Amino acid sequence: MQIRRHVAVFAALLAGLTLASSASAATIIVTTAEDEAFLNDGHVSLREAITAINAGNNLGDPDIKNQLPPPGTFGINDTIDFNIPGSGPHRILVGAGSVLGALPALTKPVLIDGTSQPGSEPNKLVNADNAATQILLDGSGAGLNTLGLVLAAGSSESTIKGLDVFGFDGGGIAIQSN
Repeated sequence: MQIRRHVAVFAALLAGLTLASSASAATIIVTTAEDEAFLNDGHVSLREAITAINAGNNLGDPDIKNQLPPPGTFGINDTIDFNIPGSGPHRILVGAGSVLGALPALTKPVLIDGTSQPGSEPNKLVNADNAATQILLDGSGAGLNTLGLVLAAGSSESTIKGLDVFGFDGGGIAIQSN
């Protein structure tokens, strides 16, 4: 009888840990191709999404919301998806015409999934490329020696997929973590 009770308690604890770990990741949806950081403007930029993931919260902006239950929960292995209105491809011109400069470095594990943008298609060929990329990350206006996406310390096991990253003077993607 005593053993069964301990097994039941262990199973309940294990189930609770499994639910907690699966519910801890957030999904933030980028809804504008503008490279801006204006909170509470009805849109979420890639810059705002990265900043929110790094901060572990929605920055006080109701537009930046976790799309999966429970709402507002940011954890590890969060996801940044895209749903920018209109026909693509959508060009995010990083830092152009503003004082914002480079995107913030990623400091937590994250999946940035350009294939989530409607109209995107991943490559399905082995020796060629038939991908339909809808998110273009353009650094041609970001300035000298600017890096595109930086995977800084703490961002180990991050994944970036479905983006065309180009035009950054310092390089498109910099990996500074494991």
